[in-house]
Amino acid sequence: MPTLLHLSEKPYELAYILGVKTEQITVKGAVFIECELIPAMQRGQNEADIAAAVDAANCQRCGYKKDAKARGFQICCGGAQSPHMAIVKQKIAEIRKIVP
Repeated sequence: MPTLLHLSEKPYELAYILGVKTEQITVKGAVFIECELIPAMQRGQNEADIAAAVDAANCQRCGYKKDAKARGFQICCGGAQSPHMAIVKQKIAEIRKIVP
């Protein structure tokens, strides 16, 4: 089951989570999801190919994806084993400490 980690329309939050300048945020909002359907990366695998395969097999039924699309938000999904997801989760936790 996918887990909602964070949803935001605030450019400064998105910039902090993604590690970019606020001026670089061009989306209306973003939804961050941790999904167990995304497998752990194996050495030599192409992340884009894995994402395309998972999307074709599972994501069309995902309520989070449908909701994000309806709102005009970017959806950012990652697997539980992803080192990128660990960084995103840490930054989300930091934001929650600053802005409850």
